[in-house]
Amino acid sequence: MLKKLTTLVLLGAYGMSAGAAEFKIKPFVEKYCINCHDEDLDKGDRRFDNIKYGDMSYHTGETYQEILDVLNLADMPPKKAKKQPTPKEVEDAIAWLTNKTTEIREHLDPRSQQTVMRRLNKLEYNLTMRDLFHLNLNDFDPSIAFPDDGEVAGLNTIGKGLVTSDFLLTEMLKSARMVAERVVRPGERPAVKKTDYKSDSKEMGKRHYASRLIGRQHINLRAKRDWRAPEDGTYNIEFEAVMLNRLKKAFPNMLKSYDYDQKSRVAVIAYDLSNTLPYTINLGEFEVNDEKPGKIKLSATLRKGAAVKIVWLNGPDGSTKKIKRKVIPKYSKDAVYSVTRNPMEMYQGAGPELQIITASIDGPHYKQWPLPGFQEFFSTLKNDSSFDELNDSLKKLAAKAFRGPIDPHKEYAFSKVAAKKFEDSKNIWTAAKAGMTTILVSPEFV
Repeated sequence: MLKKLTTLVLLGAYGMSAGAAEFKIKPFVEKYCINCHDEDLDKGDRRFDNIKYGDMSYHTGETYQEILDVLNLADMPPKKAKKQPTPKEVEDAIAWLTNKTTEIREHLDPRSQQTVMRRLNKLEYNLTMRDLFHLNLNDFDPSIAFPDDGEVAGLNTIGKGLVTSDFLLTEMLKSARMVAERVVRPGERPAVKKTDYKSDSKEMGKRHYASRLIGRQHINLRAKRDWRAPEDGTYNIEFEAVMLNRLKKAFPNMLKSYDYDQKSRVAVIAYDLSNTLPYTINLGEFEVNDEKPGKIKLSATLRKGAAVKIVWLNGPDGSTKKIKRKVIPKYSKDAVYSVTRNPMEMYQGAGPELQIITASIDGPHYKQWPLPGFQEFFSTLKNDSSFDELNDSLKKLAAKAFRGPIDPHKEYAFSKVAAKKFEDSKNIWTAAKAGMTTILVSPEFV
């Protein structure tokens, strides 16, 4: 395989001097290499006596690259060799080989002669969205579903490596719609609401009124149903938790995967698997107190529709069924309930157990309203604004997104799409989202 990175480095270091341009590699190889690399003595399994010097094949290019590498590393010719090239000869050989391997590589690459339209790679796309609309990307990755960017010479910023496929265009459209939903948010600041989580579990003896985890499970925060973030925004999450029976080290032989000496840790996870761009994000990891309940607080930015769950990261490994089937029968004497009761109830109170006692979520909170992206591009619009007013706002956005002035005489696709949506829906904000989405999938933007 041609070592492209080495080639690029050497091109910058040596270039092609006048002497190198006239340099012929054949006499150099025959004088300094053939003695050890011919049919009779192919040291290192390398033969240089059969090089086809006028050839532009992959094999010839690979051979040139091997010679280039050892010259660049000063490994060859060996110091014990009787014939040694002068520094000028080595310099000219390296420059000639660098130029020739580059030439062969371009000859073998069918795309080398094509004019390629470069697009934004994933990182550039995300940062452009962030800077254009002042988005918080801690919880939102607009390019999460994009395929990985192709690389050329180890770089993912070169046009011919950035393929624009049907799949990528489809995902870009989904992403643009998501961004439009986040930015075009008219109206009053959403009211802050607090939701208290209540457990459905029954009180067990003197144990806390709480939900219990006996393995590496999770608890969804819920009231009457699973809680979902009503709007994009920042939410405060607080819960009270306690770890029971870790210090007793019960069932050491049955729970071999559980480390009793390690303090219990939980993760707070936000997720949404139902949306156009599904995601799962770890909002934070925390240690849980033994025997005495403690409160854990955090703030996090959540997407609209996101749910929150608490996961016991280092609980006993294995399913709940396995714990009930194998652990309970052997240690039922320590359980709260008799052996005739439900096995889960029997186990609770006997072995390692993490409890979530109370929890609450309040939000959404915002540093400012309207949000910065909306304020910059759509703040002059109202529910009864005309299409011309909307079109002016879209042109303002397009000028910044396209990184250049808008031709006042050109009829852009985003104007046509927004006009049709406005005609059909009679809703200025629906049309604004449609026009913005069109801008974000335009060739001038991506």
